[in-house]
Formats: sequence, C-alpha cells, structure tokens
Amino acid sequence: MVRQTAPRPRPARRRGPRLARLVARARPRAGARLIGADAEARVMVVSAVTGAPVRGLTLDPATEREVYRQAGELLRRLHQAAPARPDQRRVADLAARGRLWVHRAASLHLLSPGEVDLLRGLVDELADAGPQPVTPTHGDYQPRN
Repeated sequence: MVRQTAPRPRPARRRGPRLARLVARARPRAGARLIGADAEARVMVVSAVTGAPVRGLTLDPATEREVYRQAGELLRRLHQAAPARPDQRRVADLAARGRLWVHRAASLHLLSPGEVDLLRGLVDELADAGPQPVTPTHGDYQPRN
C-alpha cells in the first residue's frame, strides 16, 4: 500500500530513520514490514500481509467483534507510536477535507440546509482553532484495509 499526504512545511532532518522507528513500534510482530519511506514526500511503502479484507467475509458475531478489536488495537498502537505534537498544517488539511465532504454531501442533497450550516460552522471552528495535538494516523482506516 502506498499512502501520500500533504508535504510538511518544515525541512526534513533525520525523519526517515524516525519514521522507520515509528512504524516498528506501531506494528505487531507478524505485521507488515517497512519497505521504504520518504519523509520529505511523506510516503511509506509497506509489505502486504497475509489474510483477507474483512469486507465481504462472512463471520459469526463473536469472530467479527474479535477482528475489529484486533484492528482497534493495531490502530491504538499506531496512534501511540509517537507523542502528540501541535500541528496547524494538519488542522488546516482536516478543515479543507471537511469543507469538501460537506460540499459533496450538500450537492447530493444528503443533508438538510440546517445540517449544512451546522457542519460548515463546525468546520470553520476547526479551521480557526489553531494548532491541535496530532499523532501518527492510518489515513485510510476501513474494513478493506
């Protein structure tokens, strides 16, 4: 899987090794291996893992709960792989993405005018909130991944 995010405004200094350490701390013993990373481009390439995507599997309720519990555990490890740090750029990126989602939902008439106004106001509050603590994230966390 290749994941690319917006470039950071600060210059890269020894972030390649730091990124590799974060991945090593976040992954389980039998998980994906870091194949390569470019800290400046904010891209990581990891090996595939065995198994099947959860989406499309027929699981009994207990097994499905266990699968999601394990996925949540892996996500928790990723979030805790580095201490939270203030980041205004990430907040701005999330606000821009939120504006796009609200616009798309509104254009498809999925939201009432009141809901659109409420969500736009909340996205504007986020954009004006200043730097907020951020941690490493997956960026595409869903059953197919």
